[in-house]
Amino acid sequence: MRLLREEADFFSASWEDAAARPDDEWRASAREAEMGTTRTVFIAAEGDSWLGVVGCYLHDQPGSARLVSMWVDPVARRRGIAQALVTAVAQWAAERGCDQVSLVVHERNEPAWRLYERAGFRETGQQEELPHGRGFKRLYSAAVVDLVR
Repeated sequence: MRLLREEADFFSASWEDAAARPDDEWRASAREAEMGTTRTVFIAAEGDSWLGVVGCYLHDQPGSARLVSMWVDPVARRRGIAQALVTAVAQWAAERGCDQVSLVVHERNEPAWRLYERAGFRETGQQEELPHGRGFKRLYSAAVVDLVR
């Protein structure tokens, strides 16, 4: 949960919100992600160290998946880890019949939206307000074929 402690402004949930969730909710979510049917999590690791993580789930819209909670450890950035995680999400989505992947990113997280644009995502012009006056997040979308390289 380092991502929620160290870069909390860029995620929809706060550390406090995540810590307040009961353990059985976390376990159920982990089991569902492990099955990989409707949601999954990819982890980039080096030995016992997690260098990056990203989640993905099938979206409400048919043929669409949503990339969530992307984070790469600051010491491991600029090594291609984020691109590898995006590619893993796109492949997972394609295996489930999706032709589109979307995501939301905080308006002030310029490095993230530049990364996503380099990966093939395009801003849709839609925005959502974050809770507690924490700003806005922008919606991005990409065709799966554009993300698998």
